[in-house]
Amino acid sequence: MFGFGKKKESNAQAKAEMFFEKYTQKQNHSFSNKSIRLIIVHALRKHIEKVLFGGIEAGQEFKEKKLLAVLHPDLEEPEKPTFDTPYQIITTKAGPVTSYLPTELSSEVFNFGLALADSRIDGLHIKESLQAMMDDLARSLGISIEMKILADTELENI
Repeated sequence: MFGFGKKKESNAQAKAEMFFEKYTQKQNHSFSNKSIRLIIVHALRKHIEKVLFGGIEAGQEFKEKKLLAVLHPDLEEPEKPTFDTPYQIITTKAGPVTSYLPTELSSEVFNFGLALADSRIDGLHIKESLQAMMDDLARSLGISIEMKILADTELENI
């Protein structure tokens, strides 16, 4: 109502982006901030999974609307969904955390979800591509622990 929530949200987003940008620079990798970098990489893993599933859901809705438009000529053809927000609220044991993933990477993950929903791409290929992205992000944060993407998810069943 008064815009306080928006200011709090934009502060959290600015902080998330600042931490990502700061800790992906090699000169900022130290033992004393490793725990912060681990938190960021864990949040990024959840962030990627959340955006992928959002893409799958949007792709399924798009397919349904497109089919309805074919069946009912009076309905307009739906626009293909896009994703342009680099921020996600991630739920952790310590509470909600705002996560930042650059727009181009977020969009790429979302498009993987759209392609999977449309059966245009193999689930194993998506899993391998996302794992490579996660490994690159972890390396850029100076984290050598492998963060498994979609460890408990079979994309073939979606």
